[in-house]
Amino acid sequence: MPNYAERASRFRPPIEARPRHPLTPPVELAIVLSPLEWRSVVACGVNVLIEAKDAVSQQLVSVLSQHLRKPIHMWSGGPIPRRSATLVIRNTATLSIGAQNAILEWLTVIGEQRRVISTSSSPLFPLVKKGRFSADLYYRLNIIKVDLL
Repeated sequence: MPNYAERASRFRPPIEARPRHPLTPPVELAIVLSPLEWRSVVACGVNVLIEAKDAVSQQLVSVLSQHLRKPIHMWSGGPIPRRSATLVIRNTATLSIGAQNAILEWLTVIGEQRRVISTSSSPLFPLVKKGRFSADLYYRLNIIKVDLL
C-alpha cells in the first residue's frame, strides 16, 4: 500500500491550478479529511487527534497550521501560553497526568475559543482503558480523528 506522501503526490495538481475557497481542504488533507470535517476544523475550531507515524503527522500538522487561527503554539511541556488560540501537541501518548490536567484546564477557559491539534504515534484509546490517559481529555481531543496507523 502506498504511503501518505505517495498518495498525496498522485493527486497534487500543478501549483497554478490550486486556488480554492478557504473552506475547501488542501489536496494533502483532502485524502484524509472530508470537506465537512475540514470546514469543522477551520470554521468551527474543533479539536483534531492525529494517530499516525511521526513523519506523516508532521506533514499533516504543517498543512493544518497554515490554515488555523493564530497564534499557534507548538507545545512540548511547561506552562501553556494563555494567548494561544491553537495548541499543537506532538506525541500526546507520552503526556504526564499533570500535563493532561493542564491541557484540560486550558481548554475549559470560559469565553475563549481554543483548539488543540494533537498527534500520537500509537493509539490513545488503549491507554484510556488502562487508566494511563485521561478519558476527559481523550474525548475532548477526539472530535475529528485522523487515523493513519
